[in-house]
Amino acid sequence: MAIRDKIYIPGETYFITFTILGWQKIFTSDKYYQLIFKWFDYIKNNYGNKIYGYVIMPNHIHCLIKFSLTSKPLPILILNAKRFLAYEIINLLEEDKDYRLLNFFKFNKIKQTAKHRVFEDGYDSKIIQSLNFFCRN
Repeated sequence: MAIRDKIYIPGETYFITFTILGWQKIFTSDKYYQLIFKWFDYIKNNYGNKIYGYVIMPNHIHCLIKFSLTSKPLPILILNAKRFLAYEIINLLEEDKDYRLLNFFKFNKIKQTAKHRVFEDGYDSKIIQSLNFFCRN
């Protein structure tokens, strides 16, 4: 998934989607959902961003985020989110001894220096430009 909108305007609200590599089902239990909530808490507490809504699907995440004027820009925020989530997901998979998923993420890495690749490249973001668009997403 490539970046659809490359425009980032501080103070605006975005509909954002990012996906687990190969559409593997990761978010299937509470301890995996809690990782998303931890990320939401981080961006609210550290940057003043607001989470207006979200959907956590087994293999991808949708969220409506209003960015504060002092927030890290959207591309950096998503890059950091994916990095944090990937490390935590791998840790949980190791605890769960889920070797099928660990091997999938290990053998589908792109960089030789990486140990695993957990997310698809890029993300989808759409700036919310109307109340109608906000309410239907």
